[in-house]
Amino acid sequence: MSTFTTEYVYFYTKNHTGTDATSGYALPITPFQFIPVVVDTENKISSRRLVWDFGDGTQSTDISAKHVYDFPGQYLVTLYLYDSGGNAFFDSFAQTVTVKNWIADTLTLSDIVSGSSHNHEVRASYIEKPFIITRHNSWQTYNTLSAQGYTLNLYASGSNSPFLNFDLFSKSPYAHLLPSARFHINSRNLFSGATEFIAVSSVKTTNDEIYVRLNESNEVVTTVQAHSGSAFAGTSGSREVFYTDDFPTISGGGSAIVSVMFDLQEFDDQESWNSGVYKYVKRPEQAYLNQVPETIQYTFTSQTSSHKLVITTNGIDGRGEEIDTFNIDVNQFQENRIPFTVRIKDVFNYPTKYISQLSAVPLTATLVNNTVKVAILTGTGLVSETLYDIEPDMYSLTGESLSGGFWKGYIIPHFSTTENVTLSALANVDLNFYSVSSLSSEVVVGSSNTFNIWSDNGKYNIGKVNEDVNYQQKFKDLRFQESLADTDRFFDDFIGTIVGALTSSPNTLGKRTHEKISNFVTNIRSPDTCNVNALFSLAEEVGLDLAEFERNKFTSPPDFARIIDILSIKQSKLWGERNQFKENFNDIGNCESAYYGNNLGTELDIATAVLTAGGSYGDIVLYEIFSREYRTVSSDLLSSTFVDFRNITNQSYELSSYNTHWGWGLALPAGVSGLEIKEYYKFYNFVDTAEGTQLEGMINWSDALTTVVETVSTRNEWFGDGQVMDNILTYELFKGLRLFTSASDIEY
Repeated sequence: MSTFTTEYVYFYTKNHTGTDATSGYALPITPFQFIPVVVDTENKISSRRLVWDFGDGTQSTDISAKHVYDFPGQYLVTLYLYDSGGNAFFDSFAQTVTVKNWIADTLTLSDIVSGSSHNHEVRASYIEKPFIITRHNSWQTYNTLSAQGYTLNLYASGSNSPFLNFDLFSKSPYAHLLPSARFHINSRNLFSGATEFIAVSSVKTTNDEIYVRLNESNEVVTTVQAHSGSAFAGTSGSREVFYTDDFPTISGGGSAIVSVMFDLQEFDDQESWNSGVYKYVKRPEQAYLNQVPETIQYTFTSQTSSHKLVITTNGIDGRGEEIDTFNIDVNQFQENRIPFTVRIKDVFNYPTKYISQLSAVPLTATLVNNTVKVAILTGTGLVSETLYDIEPDMYSLTGESLSGGFWKGYIIPHFSTTENVTLSALANVDLNFYSVSSLSSEVVVGSSNTFNIWSDNGKYNIGKVNEDVNYQQKFKDLRFQESLADTDRFFDDFIGTIVGALTSSPNTLGKRTHEKISNFVTNIRSPDTCNVNALFSLAEEVGLDLAEFERNKFTSPPDFARIIDILSIKQSKLWGERNQFKENFNDIGNCESAYYGNNLGTELDIATAVLTAGGSYGDIVLYEIFSREYRTVSSDLLSSTFVDFRNITNQSYELSSYNTHWGWGLALPAGVSGLEIKEYYKFYNFVDTAEGTQLEGMINWSDALTTVVETVSTRNEWFGDGQVMDNILTYELFKGLRLFTSASDIEY
């Protein structure tokens, strides 16, 4: 049985340079070395067996041991020795080593302009004078946070406005109109490609990996990853951040204090490190993540005098710039609530939120402080107030402020088919908060973009091929019994509403069924014209992956789904082509037709007919009597040298002067000429008009429901904001969402 006694054995502690030192870095290239000094005159201590305890939960049995520490801290290194009999001796000598990170975990705040004051003076609502966050982090946290990056939480105290409530901001359509204090970053919009300011409560920085090595003097220096002997030491990064407040600092009030802290919730290894390592390690005097060493102060001043009113749908009209993203949509409709927001902005296009919200008054009322008048203007002037209504938007917000400098509401037009309409606003603004004007109030004006107001029946409609069927009439035509002869109400109001008449919605049962059957191939099997859902099936058949276009995204109500299916077809396939055949010469006797004989003009008398070469006379039609065939020949004989011109000035010649050199190829017996030709041929004027019947195409241009004009055939007229497709889709959305106040009059 072994016994345990105490002996004193000194040991040297050396750092990575080989010099005696009790401090070093937590890097794989900077190990400590521990060398025992055993003075044993009695040969009592074994020189072959000992155990080092490095104080971090690890041990070694090497005589001269090297050890790398992974975390900063203070570690007590102890030594256990044995005699030849296997009895353990506890070394009463112990050494405390101090380990530091070569890169300390730090955060610093600095001004964007070197040498500028830490007290920034900014105009209310302006995004200017940013500060820079710079961070350095040791390598220990990188494995955990390399994927998502380091998150820094932003804090401010002493703000003049309530700090932005992000939960309310993301849920309420009006929160952006109210004053607040907030942080912004400049971020690139993935859809538009433009950079824009985004309100944030935390940020992530750039991330640069830092590598180190030992130089010739065994000093730790920075290097690149590819260098032999390099070690990962940590990371650094920075981020530019703006702080703004919509209210100016009250006279005598203090500045807003901005600070930044690491988001420790994302440091997944922190708890395990604290609970595990600190069992063996004395907690370092400097915290693992130090506090921010300094702060930034902001003082906010009033804006310049108000300059204009800006009208958009929701008040998102740009900050420091004008944007048209949320202008009033160019397609509006009669009896539809048109949302709009009037905002006061200064000369640099920043909103003025620290004045009271506006109140709308009638055009005939007197403007007082913080009131606004809104009117509709057309190309002919002011629209009478009797032709539209203005309603306030009855919004509510938790903790709603009476400030904001805006008015939000709806305008409901009762007139239609009016193009180039604008909203115009006139407001009287209280200037008590302004710093550059001695006036108590100012009258400001503004107007919206131009838009159109169409009928609540829509401007454009498309009748699809094989939708113009009248099953109501078909059923009525089958009324052979006398008892049904006078039952129009039954067939019109009951049967007709089910199966549909010519003017019924394309989604009535009869019309929809007829179209599906008649257009089965084009709807289901043709990739050029098939419905959207059928296109998914065709893609699956040939192994195409359309995962980015989820099928369930195209599940819509019937009317809207029909429009999507039609408008997804290429324009040229929708339009089709018109038959350009111009040889309808034979009227086929008494057959009724809109085309037979259309190209056959008046008959020419060979005895008196005079033709003109090289002019606008054009072709003429020959009818060969014996073969009963028609064909055209050209009257332009300028290239012929055998023409007996009646008048050389206007190149006129008589039809009866025909000879074989004209190149018309008349099959005549030998010696037949002049007036004798009429026994073999008849001559007619040529009517240059194409047959014009529709070939292919999915739009039925003869359907009474089709209001799209066939001549609207260019891409710019068909596709784009405010154009035909946009108009049709907008109307269907408005109709389907029942946004019309005249909903009872709209056929859904």
